[in-house]
Amino acid sequence: MKKFFLAACFLLASVAGFAQKLTADQEKAQRTVYFYLEDNGYKPTVDESDNSVCFRKDGVFYWITFTGETPLLYTINRKGFALNDENPDLFIPRIATKAANEVNKNYNGVRIVLGEKKATVKAEAYCKTGEDFTEIFPRLYGQFDKIAREFKKVYKKEFEINQALEEKKAEEAYKERPASELVGQVKEVKFRLCDKDKNPTTVFGAPLKSAGTGYIQASFTLAPRKAADKSYDFELRIVSEATVTDPTGVYGDTKPARKIKIVNTIELKKSKKEATYIFDPAGGEDNGYWRSGRFNYQIIEAGSVIYEGTFYIE
Repeated sequence: MKKFFLAACFLLASVAGFAQKLTADQEKAQRTVYFYLEDNGYKPTVDESDNSVCFRKDGVFYWITFTGETPLLYTINRKGFALNDENPDLFIPRIATKAANEVNKNYNGVRIVLGEKKATVKAEAYCKTGEDFTEIFPRLYGQFDKIAREFKKVYKKEFEINQALEEKKAEEAYKERPASELVGQVKEVKFRLCDKDKNPTTVFGAPLKSAGTGYIQASFTLAPRKAADKSYDFELRIVSEATVTDPTGVYGDTKPARKIKIVNTIELKKSKKEATYIFDPAGGEDNGYWRSGRFNYQIIEAGSVIYEGTFYIE
């Protein structure tokens, strides 16, 4: 009883400046929820701007609001989360809406709500008393993490499907273009290693080793060229095999394929001799980005594969 009295005095002091914003029923609900959360270890606070009861759990911020007349509408809100942590700009509203609709139909009282570039979780319930709400709070709150995880999973799947469709459309558009005039003109392709700062560490054509390799760089040699100087858009695609092998044909561990794409605009010069041109380095700053194995590559110009081959990293 003493504990309750002290807590009540503290809450009265904390809401004294803004209690007039609440109806008697709303204020009673606020107190009931506050004490419930406090008794269950949530360490609640009161936000004076909207009279919500707030708490933080596992690093995530939540707040509960009380609106209307009895029965009051109790709303549990969760801080929004990005759907693409590395690049929030990849958020596609159309895909997010589809994923939210698919997930929300499986839940009662809890739903995904979409923002401009983020999503959040919200639970709503009409209750006659604060005690009625605290009775169902564990069931509602217990679904927050689950629905968020499920939504992210569905969104990621739909996002990847959309990416594949866009890539397919781009490839179909490429196919409709005239064949490249450079087909058959590439005579040789070589690779070299670069460090995490993209500085070359080996010469072109030297054996490639995975240890300490952040980037690799390709060069290609063209036949003598009579045409005038001209810029072309080249695309270098590198794909590792899912099951990695070494040059002797001995199979290693099964690992997922890695796909890398480099697009460069390169000016080809008129030349009486063969000329060599260089792509930008491909990879990442992580030394060891390129693991050992066999890799297939293609050089594409104007939608045509003008050269393809295989190289190995030891």
